[in-house]
Amino acid sequence: WLSRVIGHGLVGRKGGFSAAVQAVVREREAFDGAPKGARAKEQLERLRRLLSHAIQHCPYYTRTFNEVGFDPARLRHVDEMKVLPILTKRALIDHRDELVSRAHTPSELMLNSTGGSTGLTVSFFQDRNWLGHQVAADCHYNAIAGWEPGCRVAYLWGAPSDNDKVRDGWKENIRGRLLNSRLYDSF
Repeated sequence: WLSRVIGHGLVGRKGGFSAAVQAVVREREAFDGAPKGARAKEQLERLRRLLSHAIQHCPYYTRTFNEVGFDPARLRHVDEMKVLPILTKRALIDHRDELVSRAHTPSELMLNSTGGSTGLTVSFFQDRNWLGHQVAADCHYNAIAGWEPGCRVAYLWGAPSDNDKVRDGWKENIRGRLLNSRLYDSF
């Protein structure tokens, strides 16, 4: 009981994103509750905006889209994206700096990386809003599955670098106890 009461307060405040998390959760709830046709239309519009941003602000995508004659503004169906090459781990490594949006200053970005579970660690940049969106997604989809903050949960995690930070961090240790959660290394 106590972990549920404490959990509701802690989850929304992770990283100081409480208001942002709540706004994104409301947006996701509204989207999920919309009719299927409206969701499909909204998804296509969001995809168009994302791809337009990529071609305008990321040198890698500017070059790649132009090489195959792809214009995001003319996208009418996801099947039209079949002309685009698949973004591979090798491309992420070789073109990391070209994949960074020029719409952000370096101080707005954080370096992150995959856990290397496939034998190849890939580093990439994220803007500082990503955590709020991640927490909102966790809250929203966990609630759909019937989980509430404070319910017992075990995380199987495959990123050794993250596991060390969480396992050895006293703040995360206390947080885990208060939220009734445990992190287990899956290796």
